Amino acid sequence: MLDWHDAVSDIREQFPLGRDETQEIASRLGVGYPVDRHTRVPLVMTTDFLVDFSIDGSTRRVAYAVKPSKALTEARTAVRTVEKLEIERLYWLAKGVSWGIVTEGEISKPLVRNISWVHSYRDVEGYDNQPYPGYLAEKADLILMELPSWRDASLRQACQELDLRFVMQTGTARLLVRHLIACKRLVCDMTLPLDDSAPVSRFQVATAVQKVGRLG
Repeated sequence: MLDWHDAVSDIREQFPLGRDETQEIASRLGVGYPVDRHTRVPLVMTTDFLVDFSIDGSTRRVAYAVKPSKALTEARTAVRTVEKLEIERLYWLAKGVSWGIVTEGEISKPLVRNISWVHSYRDVEGYDNQPYPGYLAEKADLILMELPSWRDASLRQACQELDLRFVMQTGTARLLVRHLIACKRLVCDMTLPLDDSAPVSRFQVATAVQKVGRLG
């Protein structure tokens, strides 16, 4: 979801926190600091995602802790989990960085499924068996122009006809539609089911405004 968001300029996973600072925070809170189970050496704490958003020429940095909701509610784990999250929260607060917790409740499963359906097709230039360099990019432009005229058809039906019209190998139009969606040149409501049975009427050629996504 972060990679799909247009305003995201950088994503760092498992970002290490300064150990001296997190140890000082733990001491101030009066909670145990995480240590290696075998050596008892203090661990370097991490934040799951540190993300830069570029908005209107400025950068906003946000830190995310990602946890299953049961880790925050089960009696066996919740207290210790919350203690470590509080260390993390205060660490980022001291640095003036926004911080929040993400659970599965904030993850849109339909959106994630749809992103997965198109994400690997973002870059098609490296595909083998192109008749000449730029072939797929050229055909993608043609499909972008022609697809709206098939509004009454399903995506599957339109792609079959476009393969024939542009004398392409079977499945090429389908591949390029997914590429166009992944590049956000072709847009639709990504929270609705997205597959070959989707009606073409759901898709629009993107405008500059439509290409800018938002993350709640």
